[in-house]
Amino acid sequence: MNKLGRLVRDHGSTITAIIVVVVFSWIQHRFTNDVMIRGNYGLLNRQIREVLDISVLILLGTIAKLFVYKYLHT
Repeated sequence: MNKLGRLVRDHGSTITAIIVVVVFSWIQHRFTNDVMIRGNYGLLNRQIREVLDISVLILLGTIAKLFVYKYLHT
């Protein structure tokens, strides 16, 4: 639990993870045509895609946090 507590309190890796998630989220929003997706595939498909995209972004942020934490502390 001690290592997990240090990981949670490490601000450098948290800020980096947030920046990575925001940048990738902006890129995805910028290059996705939401109206076209809803028109071609339907609203349910778009909602499912949003849930999957958010899940991937959370996973990406977690991985970025772990890599930065390991880099800073080794």
